[in-house]
Amino acid sequence: MRYFIVWCAGLLTTVLGSVSAAGELHDPQPEPSRITSRSNPAIEGYSDFAAVSQRIQALEKSPWATVSSIGKTAQGRDLWLVTLGAENRQPVHPQANSLGTASAVAYNDPPAILVVGNVHAAHLVGCEIALGMAEQLVAKADAGDEKIVAMLNSQVIYFIPSPTPDATERNFTSTVSRELTGNGRATDDDRDFAFGEDGPQDLNGDGLITLMRIHDDLGTHRTHPDDPRLMVAIDRSKNERGQFRVMVEAKDVDGDGKFGEDAGDGVDFNRNHTFRYSYFGKSAGIHQVSEAETRAVVDFAFDHPNINLVLTLSPEDNLFNVWRPNAQTERERIKTALLSADATQVNFLAEKFRKLHGGKDAPASPSGEGSFSEWAYFHYGRWSFASRGWWIPKIEKPKKEDATTPTEEKKESDKDKTTETADLANPPRGPRWQTVGWQDPQGRRRPARRAPLPRLRDQGDQPRHAVRRVRAAATRRRRTAAQRPSESAR
Repeated sequence: MRYFIVWCAGLLTTVLGSVSAAGELHDPQPEPSRITSRSNPAIEGYSDFAAVSQRIQALEKSPWATVSSIGKTAQGRDLWLVTLGAENRQPVHPQANSLGTASAVAYNDPPAILVVGNVHAAHLVGCEIALGMAEQLVAKADAGDEKIVAMLNSQVIYFIPSPTPDATERNFTSTVSRELTGNGRATDDDRDFAFGEDGPQDLNGDGLITLMRIHDDLGTHRTHPDDPRLMVAIDRSKNERGQFRVMVEAKDVDGDGKFGEDAGDGVDFNRNHTFRYSYFGKSAGIHQVSEAETRAVVDFAFDHPNINLVLTLSPEDNLFNVWRPNAQTERERIKTALLSADATQVNFLAEKFRKLHGGKDAPASPSGEGSFSEWAYFHYGRWSFASRGWWIPKIEKPKKEDATTPTEEKKESDKDKTTETADLANPPRGPRWQTVGWQDPQGRRRPARRAPLPRLRDQGDQPRHAVRRVRAAATRRRRTAAQRPSESAR
């Protein structure tokens, strides 16, 4: 086990080390084959299916790479597979099982890693990272890099850059800009026996499908105090009152009181797998593994038992948001949490990845009902890791002392001086008392008396140092008066 974990760490480190960031995958100037002009500037520079196919075919020129198709989608697009390394598909002689029939054909392939691109169709950077990793490794192997050559001579790396090309292509061809994750199959998301009759609409004609707000005292959002254009979710535990409902830009076409609930976007590859499958859920499909692309990828995985680790480029991140074991569910028959026996190895590899990546403040991982990365661990039985690859950096708020202007600082200083002067001119009195007394040279002690303990009238609004100064001055005066001998003592 220790050797296996070290091998996984070394192979994963080498693969990920070939590309340190998504921005370093390609040259700043996009090649002519890539998308450079679209109505949506958010996808400029990303590769559509034609560009991806062209780049994959170019890899086949290298002796280290083999390109093949593991299936076709409903719209006829190839599911490309790039194989790097010394794959040896020599069948082992099948042995008879306990029933007397021949078992499935096995192969003595070297250990392998499976890298899968944008399982979430709108996560376009996933395809770019997966394909960029393959291009970087091939380029280094062709250049004679000893470390990469040694790795590819003893191990295999499978790349499926785009496992859901139909859904991905819809993000490039859609006339209205919004994230599309389904493959285009007609679906009935609200279960009213009508397909796609109530989807999002571009109500203001700006070419974008965004969110809209409707005034509602029972809503879930309120305006931001600094900018009324921004919406902030309310916290009902603090008795915050709502002002608006926030929903997708749409109309209630079918009159059921819901807005844009049935877009008919198709089946999402990353919601169509068997683990924690959402029955009758949106974009989940009519049943588990119902789509051609899902079956093709799953069949490929099961046909290659030499795969020991699966790396997925997906929003369901578990390298920065590491899975945790659950002792309460450990003994249950159906496992739904990371096994305790795997926690040490998972933390070890995740730490290696975070050091290589160098990022911080990673977004929280979304819930992954039917996701590919969770299926790979819980149902395929392999080490499974997933990462976004890139996210928008967190913007730190300016410190308060930096935000204070010199004029404001001067006003605060003048206010402190005025308050201190007023306090000293009018020593305060309060209900609190303390015992004071004096000691004469013969050791006789004067009977103690009660004296008021000074207290500011508006103590809560005054600086703390002013309170201490006034109290100390009043205490000194009382002690001095107490130490003076009386007229009778003289």
